[in-house]
Amino acid sequence: MQLSQETVRELAALIDDLADYGDEIADLDRAIKRGMYGGDQWGCQFDLLLDGWEDRSVWGWDTDGENGSYFAQLYANGKPTVNDEPHVWITRDVQSLNQLVDEIANAVGAQRPEETIDAMADSLRRALSVQIEA
Repeated sequence: MQLSQETVRELAALIDDLADYGDEIADLDRAIKRGMYGGDQWGCQFDLLLDGWEDRSVWGWDTDGENGSYFAQLYANGKPTVNDEPHVWITRDVQSLNQLVDEIANAVGAQRPEETIDAMADSLRRALSVQIEA
């Protein structure tokens, strides 16, 4: 999916607002739900670049179900899994990025929610740069 320059600028500004903990997180929330980051009919998924969890953890938007939901599959680095299941699987009705940030921060014991926000912003920047190159 090739993104227009206007879309790239809009998404870059939204990511910066997320990283700066701006009020525009709701705009980014809508952009993800509208599929501006690509994905497919099932939603989109991003790596979660959170220290100690970055090797395999992911988060994203799942369109399955009536309204869709955010999700996260969290794998602690170097910790064995049972049947390759995530150590933490956030799947219940998570309807906003703010709620997902809180759920992830609580699950991993982040001292500050900003750590989780920074990791998610880095993930989105990486996803955007891949789409620009495509």
